[in-house]
This record gives sequence, C-alpha cells and structure tokens, in this order.
Amino acid sequence: MRNRHSQAAVVYGVDFSGAADAGRKLLVARCNLRKEDGSWKLMVTSIRSAADLPGGGLSPDLATAAIQEELLKVAQTEEEVIVGVDSPPSIARQFISERDWVKWAAKFSQRYPSPAALRKATSVPKKRKANSCVEPKRVTDVKHKTPLAPQNLRMYKQTWWAIAHLYGPLTRKGFCLVPCMPRGTHRHLIMESCPASLLKRLDLYSKPYKGREMKHRSRRRFIMNSIKNGVPVGGSSNTMLRVDFSERTAPRRLVMDPGADALDAVLAAVGAACSVRRKNFPSPEDGQMLDVYKLEAQMSRMSMEAVAIEQSMIMPWASVVLASCTLFVHALEHCLRCRKQCSELFDFTGDALLRGRIWVLFSCSFLHGTHSHLLREMFLLLLAGVPAEQKLGGLLFLAAYLVSGAFGALFSWLTLRRSLRNSPDYAAMPRHHVDAVADLSNSRGASSCVYGAAVLAVLVAGDSSLSQCFMLDSNVANSFLVAARLLPEFISPRSSRLKKHCLPATLILCMLIFGAFRAPVSLTVAQAVSFWFSLHCLLRLCPAILSLSPQSEYAATDYAGHIYGALYAGLCGACHLYLNSIAWPGVHAILALVILTLSTLPQREY
Repeated sequence: MRNRHSQAAVVYGVDFSGAADAGRKLLVARCNLRKEDGSWKLMVTSIRSAADLPGGGLSPDLATAAIQEELLKVAQTEEEVIVGVDSPPSIARQFISERDWVKWAAKFSQRYPSPAALRKATSVPKKRKANSCVEPKRVTDVKHKTPLAPQNLRMYKQTWWAIAHLYGPLTRKGFCLVPCMPRGTHRHLIMESCPASLLKRLDLYSKPYKGREMKHRSRRRFIMNSIKNGVPVGGSSNTMLRVDFSERTAPRRLVMDPGADALDAVLAAVGAACSVRRKNFPSPEDGQMLDVYKLEAQMSRMSMEAVAIEQSMIMPWASVVLASCTLFVHALEHCLRCRKQCSELFDFTGDALLRGRIWVLFSCSFLHGTHSHLLREMFLLLLAGVPAEQKLGGLLFLAAYLVSGAFGALFSWLTLRRSLRNSPDYAAMPRHHVDAVADLSNSRGASSCVYGAAVLAVLVAGDSSLSQCFMLDSNVANSFLVAARLLPEFISPRSSRLKKHCLPATLILCMLIFGAFRAPVSLTVAQAVSFWFSLHCLLRLCPAILSLSPQSEYAATDYAGHIYGALYAGLCGACHLYLNSIAWPGVHAILALVILTLSTLPQREY
C-alpha cells in the first residue's frame, strides 16, 4: 500500500442534524483530496442534503440510512475514504462503564433507547439547586474548545442519531472510528470534525458567521476566502491545505446561506483532511494522545452510585403515585359496589365540612363518577404532572396538586351558595333552606387538581420538549398524546354516536394516531396542553360530534372548581418563577393558558 500520508482520498464532510426534518438540514460535502506542488488540495465536488441522496428522506432514520448507503458504496471503489462528522461519537467518560468504544457502542441503543433517554441519563442534577443540571463535557470538549457538551439541549438529538445510526453501523461495516479504534489495516476512516474547533485553531472564530445580516455574510465570505487561500494542516506538519470548488457558483451559495450549514459541511471535510494528513495522526493537533480519547476509562463504583442517586431524585414518583392511588380507589369502589357509602364518607359537601370532616377536601379528588371521567383526568395528570414535577420536585408538586383540589372544592361550594342566593328560582325560599341546598350538593373528581397541574406544567415547563420529559421519540410522544385525549371519549356514556358507528370511529381514531406518529413535529409541553384543551373546547361547543342526542351543558358552578384550582396552581407557579429568578414562559405557554382558561368557561361565555 502506498504511504497513507501522501495518497489521494475521497473526503466527506457531514454537517449533522437530529431534528425531525434532519434530511433537509443534514448536508454532505463530497471532496477529492490530492497533493499538488507540495501542498494538499481539497476539491469540493458536491454539496447535497441527505434528503437528496438516493433513498434519502426528511426523517432522521431515512437521512442517516442514505448517508450510510452513500459512504459504503463509495468505499467499495475508492482506496481511502475519510469522513468528518460534526457530531460527537461519545459522551463523558464518567457515563461509560465499558473498557472500549466498540463494546460501549454495541449497547448504546439498548442503554439509551431514545435521544431523551440519553439527555436525561447524562445530565446530572446539582445537589443544592433543584432546577439546575450539570452537563459533563468530555476531556476533548474542554481541551479543544467545542461549544457544547454532547448531551446539551441543542446537541442531544444529533448525538444520539449520530452514534446509533451512523458511527455504530459504519464501524460494524468496515470503517474505523479514530481515535476510539485502532486503525490497523482499515482503509476507511470516520471521525468527529468540529467546524468551530477548526475555526478557533485558525483564529477565524472571533466573529459570528451564522445569520442573515450583512456582517454575517461578510464573515462567511472571509472564511471562504481563507480556506481557498490555504490553511495549515497543523501538528508537526508544515504543509498547507487549500480548498477549491468544481462548481463556480458553489462559493456564492455558501456565502448566501444564512444557516451556514453547507459551509459547516465543507469545514468538517477540511478538519478531517487536515487531521488524517498530519504526521502525528491520529493524535490531535496539539500532539497529546490521551487514553481518555479512546474511552478506556472506567467510572468508579462510588461515582456510579452517586449519579444513580441523583438521577432518582428527579424521577416523577408523585404523579405516578397519585394516578395509581386514584385508579385503585375507583376500582375498589366499583368492585365492592359501595358508591353510596363512599359518597357519604368521602365526597365533598359543604355540610360535611361544617361537621368537621376536613378530609373530604382531599378525599373527593380520588373519587370519580365514570370510567371515562377517570381516564381523561388521569391521562391529563400524567401529561402535565410529569413535566411539572421534574421542575418542582415530587413533594412540592404533590402538595400543590392536593391543595389545588381542596381549594377548588372549597371555593366552588362558596360560589354555589352565593349563586343560589342570587338566583330568582330560589328567591321565595328562606336563606337557610337555600344554603342547605348548596351544602348538600356533593362534589367528586380530580378536575381542580389536574387543571392546576396543567397550569403548573405550562408555567414551569412549558418550553420543555414533551418527548424529552417522557424519554420518548417525538413521534411516539405525539401518538400517545392523541390516543390519551381521544380514548376516554370512546367509553364515555355521552358518546352515543361513537358507539353506534363503532367501526368507522375506530378507524378514524387509528388514522389520527398514525398521523400523529408520522408527523415530523416535536411538541413542547405548552403545545401539548394547548392541543388537549383545544379539543376539549371543540367537543363542548359541538357535542353532536360524539352524541346523537346532546345533553345540556353542566351548570356554570360545576366549572368553578376548575377555575379555582387553576388559579391556586397559577399562583404557586408564578411564585416559583419569581423566587427562583426563572424566565417567564414564552408565547406558546401564554397561548396554552388562554385556551385552558377558555375551557373552564360556561358554554354561553364562548
């Protein structure tokens, strides 16, 4: 074989993306590397999005599969293929128990089944700050000044997709990941190539180059001219590498691209080419080849246990316990057929409270009238409770949930008293008789609690990713959201139209769930809450969608508990944001609060 440091090669630069539409944002620059007059020339022959590659598509799985196909096809005919990917192939060594990268990568997808699972497992909460996490960087991130840790909010998806669907599969099919694997006789190489680190090495990172303003275009043009004129390979090598383009219009397209994705793909190729053609390769540019770069370090037992304890502190146990207890109570009441006895002992009534039964303020939230009512509220509890609890902590969320229910029950009773006193229907009755009617009106259900949980979730976690909160892929989270909102309507005693046309309704439900699964969107918690209550408003405005003979609206006072529970929780959430100096929610969260408020109003107020 010819001297590897002097032979020609095909070089790919990949500007990676793990977004839902990754195929559009994931750009691949193909280049030819050869030596001319003592220096290296990198000829950029094409820059394509993954969606434009054979077999490509918008989704991350199609995009990464197309890149694999492209690289493996070229590797069959070329002497050497060098691939630089702008995405990390590993995480901080404290999270890696295996002794080499190959064994760790083989278990990666099993250990971290989704991007959200990766971020959750590698973001260590601070011991004294409930809402703060530490994102440990790799040694190479610190030494070579990469902007973000692999599990950072802006990085975790592409890190997961790159390791699970690019680095791992390619290394199992003949590529060598350097420096994590010994090169041996491997002809084709793949490596991380960070454009930001390259620009910092070349002193070209002092000013921002991504953006639509003239100064950003000028900076992209300056970077373009710099790499065309030639950059040092680095290390102990004295040679230069210059970039050229086979298409005359390519430089202008790169300069005019505000996101600089195509330019980053070219820079990834430049970084990879420089690395491989250094005399001290695979050592980094500074020449210090540390063992940690090979991911051979093993985390100590004590450190592993500490991380496990800290991780368990943010598990959403309170939401699960509340939902489980409510389901158990409902099942017990239904199986023992003791609805009347439970109602007398545990339903909230003003009379019971006046008699000193303080527990009814809380026990009423665990009792429900119908199966559909129960399921609807428990699904909403989990949807809103898990994100809120992750921000507030289990005990604080548990207290806010229970007190919201008590607050709603108490003030809805007082509102009913006032409403009946002012009603012309009761004008002829003595005041104490009117109050007795209000005092004997019973209330049960977790509506006040779950409305409060929804408000809390929007305020403290509205901008959080829904899929990240539940450690699911976004498409799975979307489909679960649709299923959780619609399934209770199928068993509701009011849904006579669905029961009469069961088969078409079931087909429509399956289509909606499948459509949500295929939708290339990743919802925030606020957007999920907006969807939930928008559908609630729609079904209240148009009850004929579900029922052949729509019944009249509930009395306005039936919604008072929802309002009071939401108000109390909103006050708690606002205090939490203020006391912890946390930014107020964005536009999506405000919209969610507006829709939630509308859902509590009587129909005549719409």
